[in-house]
Parts: sequence; C-alpha cells; structure tokens
Amino acid sequence: MKLSLLILLGYLIGSIPSGYIAGKIKGIDVTKKGFKKIGTSNIYKTLGFLPAVLVFFGDFMKSIIPIFITKSLGFSEPLASLAGFAAICGHNWPIWIGFKGGGRGVSTTWGVLFYFVPIETIILFVVFAGLCGIKKSSPLPMLIFFLLMPFGTRVFHEPLWITGLTLGVFALFIFTRVIGGIKAIRTTEFKTKIILNLILFDRINREL
Repeated sequence: MKLSLLILLGYLIGSIPSGYIAGKIKGIDVTKKGFKKIGTSNIYKTLGFLPAVLVFFGDFMKSIIPIFITKSLGFSEPLASLAGFAAICGHNWPIWIGFKGGGRGVSTTWGVLFYFVPIETIILFVVFAGLCGIKKSSPLPMLIFFLLMPFGTRVFHEPLWITGLTLGVFALFIFTRVIGGIKAIRTTEFKTKIILNLILFDRINREL
C-alpha cells in the first residue's frame, strides 16, 4: 500500500508543469505556442534560454525527488525506480493541466537514468550532443540515445533490472512519440510512413 502511494506521489510530482508555470509567469500559455508542449525544447523556442534552463532543471529533478523519497523510506532501488517511472508518465500526461501539453519526458527521464546509471547517461549524452551538432536537430539523436542506453548498461555490467528499466523508458519514449500522432495515423492510408516519421523524427510529415 505504501509503495502504491509513493508511485502515485511520483506521478503527481512528475505532473507539476514546470514549463507551463514558466510560461504563465511570462503571461504566455506555452500549450498554445510553438510546439504546444511544456517541455524544455518548446520553452526555449517560446521563452528563451534562461527559462529553458530552469525548466530543464525542474523537470530533471521531478523524477529524482520521488526516487529519493522512496529509497529513504527503505524500499530497494528497483522499487524506487517505479516512482521515477511514474514521474515520467506524470510529465507526459500531467493531471494538473488536464493531461495535455506534456512533452516527451526527456528531461525527466534523464533524471531517472542519471540517478541510477550516471556514467552511461553522461557518455551517451555526449554522443547525443555531438549528433545534434551534426544533424542540427535533436529528434533522431534522442532516439539513438534511448536505443543505445540498454546496450550501455550491458557493457558496464549493470544489474538486469537496470537494463529492464532502460528498455521500459525506451518503450515509453516511442509510445509517447507515436501517440502524439494518433489522429493522423487513424485518418490516413499511409500509416506505416507516419509511424516511422513519428518514431524517427517526432513529426508527421518528413521524408525518410
């Protein structure tokens, strides 16, 4: 029962819409501007660099806090990771703003991964940043980051539950991208192409 409440707490903390709050402080509804999301990338696009940094830090900590609380109450790391996973879901589908406007949960997911596997996270973040510099965009490098993470945990001989966690966040990441284009998928005959575009580029229309 206590664990269930802690997982719920993780979801509620994850639901705190840092980006939405930052926008409201500036008098802007970020769910209606730019990418119409509350994530860091849209905050950077609509509000600028400093608000984006603050929102990134807030979203990053949203998963670490429930993990820390759960561990401090005597639960094991595998069980504590469930609270972090719930925080990612909370960010993606935030109850406080009607389950809409959530981002892709990247910053919040990085919090979970950094807490449990800091070395792999830092190494793959460097790879991600390098690919972003080459591609001049982040969706495909981000996919590569999450795809490589389970392999990284095996290279560093992490416990199997850690690999399972990274596979779980990868699956959630893919699901979040695809579900964002579900309306387009339902109304077109080119379903496979749209799904691939969403997975690879987080966009409906993109030449493969």
